[in-house]
Amino acid sequence: MSSILRHSSWQLAAGAALSVFAAPSAMAQQCGNPDAGPCCEVHDAPYCSNPECCEAVCELDPFCCSTAWDGLCVQAAQNGCDSAGGTPLIVAAFGGSVTLPGGVAITATDLAAFDPTTGAWSLYFKGSNVGLSKTISAATQLPDGDLLISTTSNGSISGMSGGSSFTRNDLLRFTPTALGSDTAGSWAFFFDGSDVGLTTSGLSINAASMLPDGSIVMGTANGGDVPGLGAVTPHDLIRFTPTSLGSSTAGSWSLYMDGSDLGLGANGNKLDSASVRHDGSILLSTNSTGSFQGFKAKSDLVLFEPTSLGDSTAGTLSYFIRAYEMGLDSSANIRGSFLADVSRASGDTRDGGGDGGGGPPPSGCGAGGDCCAESDGPGCADVSCCQMICELDPYCCEVRWDEYCVMAATFYCEPCMPGPQVVVTFGSATELPGGITVA
Repeated sequence: MSSILRHSSWQLAAGAALSVFAAPSAMAQQCGNPDAGPCCEVHDAPYCSNPECCEAVCELDPFCCSTAWDGLCVQAAQNGCDSAGGTPLIVAAFGGSVTLPGGVAITATDLAAFDPTTGAWSLYFKGSNVGLSKTISAATQLPDGDLLISTTSNGSISGMSGGSSFTRNDLLRFTPTALGSDTAGSWAFFFDGSDVGLTTSGLSINAASMLPDGSIVMGTANGGDVPGLGAVTPHDLIRFTPTSLGSSTAGSWSLYMDGSDLGLGANGNKLDSASVRHDGSILLSTNSTGSFQGFKAKSDLVLFEPTSLGDSTAGTLSYFIRAYEMGLDSSANIRGSFLADVSRASGDTRDGGGDGGGGPPPSGCGAGGDCCAESDGPGCADVSCCQMICELDPYCCEVRWDEYCVMAATFYCEPCMPGPQVVVTFGSATELPGGITVA
């Protein structure tokens, strides 16, 4: 697979950045044009319709304002823009066979999508097409359009990369080539819960989201003891920070959200799904019609906007969307919900870009040197940074971590991002450390 950074966008960026920064008014004239298309959707032309988001993305990646708004531009918008424009789909599982408004029939192995713009439901993912025979308990979309899925019981999928068998404590990665009624693609074993202490039925996964740093936020069906963390409840969210993934999963656990601080756990409420959005807010649904702080979330989605997380979770709750707005009655049980960006899967136009791979990070990740500095070998020590850069530019994990890999890390990896500079004047000639003399 050829390198999108080395052979196109980053070499282009080196020249294009001069014109972008030298003539910001030209970029501004195009960014925000309503005909440019939403920032959360792939389109063949450059620019997008949200001016602030467009300009921010194009300063990081001039390709997006010189050539096309592809899947990497969408990913940058999702990670860095408060509003990328466009209306994402609300995707959910329902735990069984149901017929949704419009006559859309789904089963326990399917995902359905609600479009708030049109008010219509559609079949989003058809599990039986791709060998899935177990009920979906959790699902989320990764930045490259791949899906992470967990199920309520153990099973197997023939031909899955990394091994065919899985349990309800695992996460599987699905790379789609098509979605909807013609769902097609490939599976990879992504997260082995038994390697990191998720072995009981109580700790089966019923919510999953991946954060920008590569850590994974999960909920569990009934809670239990988690190594290094202790007892967790079915209304908590826990965070796994990986050092490796796939069939040899390793890493550490921490408490992400204490649901009892929000009143969850009262009236029999357990989390049935939780999805962390790009801005840090969390979409919640529960297994019960009982209320918490006046909210019901079995058939509705509640939005939690945190001011603090962990042991002292606090913030505001509001309804994100009500059941009746989606044409649902109170008997519907929303599970495994997330927001899906339209046209996000398989959307990169740059050669070699955005396929996201599958399974564990590249072998060089976690074993190399500092991601912020060049090294003679492939990969770097920070697993989440390394995986992100190598998905964009495989050269960095196949050959060596050179200056282009470091350049990418300064844009996409927080530890490598330059900090603010302090500019001072001295009023007279002064010799500074390092032999620098200023007048």
